[in-house]
Amino acid sequence: MKQALIYARISRDVAGEALGVDRQVQHCTQLAQSQGFEIVDVLVDNDVSAWSGRSRPAFTRLLQGVRDHSAQAIIVWHLDRLVRSTRDLEDVIDLGVPIHTCVAGDLDLKNDAGRAVARTLVAWGRYESDLKSTRLKAKHQQLAESGAWASGRCFGYTAAGVVVEEEAAVIREIAARLLRGESLRGTTSWLINSEVTTVRGGQWRTSTVRQLMTSARLSGQREWTPRVQGRGYGMGQIVADGSWEPILTREQTAELRALFAYPAERGRPAERLLSGGLAVCALCGESLVSARDERQGRRYACVKSPGSRRCGRISVVAEAVEEHVLTEVLAHLEQAPIRDEKSEPKPTSSRTRAELSALERDLVLLARDHGSGRLTRAEWMEARAGLQHRLEALQASSGPAPRSTPELPLAEDVRETWPHMTLDERRSVLSHCLTAVIVLPARRRGHPNFDCARVRLQFSIESPAPL
Repeated sequence: MKQALIYARISRDVAGEALGVDRQVQHCTQLAQSQGFEIVDVLVDNDVSAWSGRSRPAFTRLLQGVRDHSAQAIIVWHLDRLVRSTRDLEDVIDLGVPIHTCVAGDLDLKNDAGRAVARTLVAWGRYESDLKSTRLKAKHQQLAESGAWASGRCFGYTAAGVVVEEEAAVIREIAARLLRGESLRGTTSWLINSEVTTVRGGQWRTSTVRQLMTSARLSGQREWTPRVQGRGYGMGQIVADGSWEPILTREQTAELRALFAYPAERGRPAERLLSGGLAVCALCGESLVSARDERQGRRYACVKSPGSRRCGRISVVAEAVEEHVLTEVLAHLEQAPIRDEKSEPKPTSSRTRAELSALERDLVLLARDHGSGRLTRAEWMEARAGLQHRLEALQASSGPAPRSTPELPLAEDVRETWPHMTLDERRSVLSHCLTAVIVLPARRRGHPNFDCARVRLQFSIESPAPL
């Protein structure tokens, strides 16, 4: 008796009762019995789309099961339950087993005609899914522009858009704290310590608090964010007035959105030489951030925040560790092999690198202006086109891109140009030479002098051993 695998799938199971896939399995079982198949396994992906590209665990097990020769056929209710993309179909075709469907007959994927029919069905199924997605996007945009309530439960409102007074009081307190200068981290800690949970009973994180408080919904306004644009700091474009009761005033929402539009300009730690992942905590492995201590000044610290994995147990004086890292890097470069300058392209000049960095920074700031509503889409596109053209022209004139294999700069070049480099250029040099700067705990707390033994450097290319 031939063995077969049954596969069932449904994209959306709103009730969560799996009734749709149960009906598919029932029909597939009847088909298997009528054709004399022994059912090896029944694999189900419930509430999983085959169009979105998300992982389908049961589909993956099906492919592996056929490859392991545990089944000689696949039974599905319809081909579109099995595949919705040509990429997935080709994986099924490679299995070389027939597909038996309850409502569309059999497909022999071993011959040209069967493969052609399967590809045609999948192409039309994909077209149907794309068309449905386009209609839904247009529908949701129209609803947003009409000021209709965005369906769904959120903190502060029921699913029908009615204010939950207990949660509304929390939102007003968060807004008051943030607008009088309290940090997002401190406000999140207050929520956790007060045992206030999210609507799903989870613990608050700084990112979820920021997204909640920048939502225009809280002030009775409707926003719309096309999927291709991305949410950024959680702020879409305000497109209409809503018909529900606001919790905050529009002025408060505007101030909160402005507060998080430029985090570096609002008192948050600015990026420094070793921040951004280069300096690492030896205890938890997380990156150190730039911080400021009232007594000891600028530091690199493992700052523990609600919901993060940082341990909060490492801190080191910034100037001292930066000076030590530069000294060690120069010493390392002194022992690096000398390049053959005749066979290598000329490096990009410091001035060109600075211009490239400035243009890239302008593109980022321009995108932030558009995201915060300071620029319309047309203004953003026009300004971006000019900057992008200048950036591409400068990149083309600066010569070939660096090779993927790391190549250390010359020590004398770094020593001579370091005082005149921008922060981005200095970070580029260190990133070229180092993979990590690991900072260990202090051996003696409160000791005034910097201990070099606390810092371990991991170089991208090891220097040759001295003769």
